[in-house]
Amino acid sequence: MGIKSALRKLEISASAAIIPAVVYLLDAGYLLLLTAVAVAAHELGHYAALRLAGGEVRRVRLSLTGVAMEYGGLGYGGEIAAALLGPGASAALAVVSALGGRVFAYEPAYHLAGLSLLLGAFNLLPAFPLDGGRALYGAVARLFGLRAADVTRRAASAAIVAALLLGGVQLLRVSRNPTLLLAALWLTNSCCARARDMI
Repeated sequence: MGIKSALRKLEISASAAIIPAVVYLLDAGYLLLLTAVAVAAHELGHYAALRLAGGEVRRVRLSLTGVAMEYGGLGYGGEIAAALLGPGASAALAVVSALGGRVFAYEPAYHLAGLSLLLGAFNLLPAFPLDGGRALYGAVARLFGLRAADVTRRAASAAIVAALLLGGVQLLRVSRNPTLLLAALWLTNSCCARARDMI
């Protein structure tokens, strides 16, 4: 795929510009760089699985809420592999970074390992549109059909969102840390948007 073809498939929303602006104001360029590396490795895992399974990337969208890759041409097995290889790549980067940090006594490598591990673990939650939710949907659809997969998707997503919201409120109350609550609100919005798209 040529550079021009790849750029035609890339869509950057206006809200994505908020990310570097906030990072600049917080003077957290170091964190932005590590996060970009972690996200890139994660998405490359998805891309590698897509290519190996014969899938086609139709669009890559960068927005305030993250990176979303739209693709087609895969069966259920390919869908499951494409979903799980992103967190797999995150786990691999976490291990390599942690080992590098230990061998070279380089603290940023540990930070990258932590970010990668967190990104991969969060994406493995079985809620749509996260990778775990996509893998669960594909597995249930393959075994029991689309109706069962849709019911499972809705139930699992609702349970995960409820648990994260409750945990986020509790964490905010106890430690004044809003991170989990913000992640729960983002996932709630993503689940609702996905549900509207599927109506």
